[in-house]
Amino acid sequence: MKKIFMKLVILCVIIATAIPFTVGCSETENAAYYLCYDSASEWIKDDFLNEHKVKGAYYNGEEAADEALKSKYSFIIKDQSRYNSIFKKDAPKVDFDEKMVLLHIESTAYAPEAFKSVPSRFELKSDGRFLVDIQLYEMKKAEIGDLQPVFHIIIADKVEAAKALDVAVFGVYREPWWPQ
Repeated sequence: MKKIFMKLVILCVIIATAIPFTVGCSETENAAYYLCYDSASEWIKDDFLNEHKVKGAYYNGEEAADEALKSKYSFIIKDQSRYNSIFKKDAPKVDFDEKMVLLHIESTAYAPEAFKSVPSRFELKSDGRFLVDIQLYEMKKAEIGDLQPVFHIIIADKVEAAKALDVAVFGVYREPWWPQ
């Protein structure tokens, strides 16, 4: 009886271990991110930066207070010509046959160099909206001050059906999940 019980326990463990590898596949396209950069404004061309200032953020000591400005901008870049119109030559190289670039610009009260952002969810909705959640992890004590623009650049697997980008950025967590 003890041997039968042990065989049953071993069988249950094997089945429980195998289930996660067999479920979760779906018809919707999801992307896995390849790289994520924060505060990469040095790679973005000046004319693009000037056209996409974030409302309330400070640029060269002056607040962008124009009511016509948006509080955030999000872009999906799927081809080299669009990429070249936004980014300088020293920006990371991207293979647009397999990858796409997600650019999200918003303001933050934290010094951008004080945190690391980690994309935590990619989801394509039936209407073509591509949803991305970004979690921020505090890397060093952040001084809270005037709002600053922050640029999240994510290089992800290409999803042809993605038409618009919705990004949700979640608070600054003090305990990062990766070793320091």
